[in-house]
Amino acid sequence: MADSSTMNEIYHQGADGSLVVLRASGADAFEFLQRMFSCDLRKTTSDRGIRGTLLDGKGRILSVFDLYRGDQDILMVTSGIEVDVLQSRLEAMIILEDVSLSRDQLRIAHIFGEGASTAIHSWGWDVPSEFLAVESGDDGELVFRPRCHPLGFDLIYPASEHDEMLRKVNEISKEATKEQVEKGRILLGVPKSGNEILERTLPPEVGLGDAVAYDKGCYAGQEVLARIRTYGHVNRELRAIKLEANSQDALGKMSEEPKVGDPLFSPEKPEKAAATITSVVRVEDTWSAIISVKYKLLEEGMTLAWDPDSENMLRGSLEPIFCS
Repeated sequence: MADSSTMNEIYHQGADGSLVVLRASGADAFEFLQRMFSCDLRKTTSDRGIRGTLLDGKGRILSVFDLYRGDQDILMVTSGIEVDVLQSRLEAMIILEDVSLSRDQLRIAHIFGEGASTAIHSWGWDVPSEFLAVESGDDGELVFRPRCHPLGFDLIYPASEHDEMLRKVNEISKEATKEQVEKGRILLGVPKSGNEILERTLPPEVGLGDAVAYDKGCYAGQEVLARIRTYGHVNRELRAIKLEANSQDALGKMSEEPKVGDPLFSPEKPEKAAATITSVVRVEDTWSAIISVKYKLLEEGMTLAWDPDSENMLRGSLEPIFCS
């Protein structure tokens, strides 16, 4: 659900380094990354990217990224807090392969808002409308990639054109604050490293099943994920929820608000926490949250409650998170 306060506005992020493009080039880049990543690079095309992860030997996420394949290079778009791990881990595995990694050749701006498509089209772009669909143009590559609004686009361009591109972006949009980006991310239901994605997180726990290939050659963590897929299940899964009070009177008496780490309970089974809040934001008189739900207690559409034993109780029903 989009934030109604930004429905008619256009914003951008990326100039602050919150998004980074890591470029891999060299004769062995494709085969090398195919061995390193959970995704199958063969599924990328010139006009469609894929999501991927770098995992450790136990299948736990080290980095999450979008991956695009060019004629002479492979691009990985990730967050500024994950790029160091991604680059350093890959560089440590390069021995004799002809592979080079660089993050200073390309820049990225994320443009989002209800009017983003129209504004970008005014530049002469054919605006993509499918997840990770790519359009190439004179200014670079344009990707449909919701991050904090249902209409979001990544614009990848040469670093040498940064000042001119930033000028053009500023003509059609306002620079988003960190608070706006975070609020939009939670409302859209997009997992984030440090909140939903932690040191022991597996891809299926956070809606990244599409970033895992089970039918390609070996990579770190593959055996663990294959066993889970064949014989069992993950222990937790993410869902979105909007928590509401029973009445305006109850809302007015609240002395505390839901926060990250708070448990949620099923009214039918109040003795045991069913979920934990991983991200939350207040929107008027409701709280939208991303929560981690225990798999054994998970029922689609089930109702969960915050602070169920007090007059401050908030309730909401489970909804899917953003996947693709």
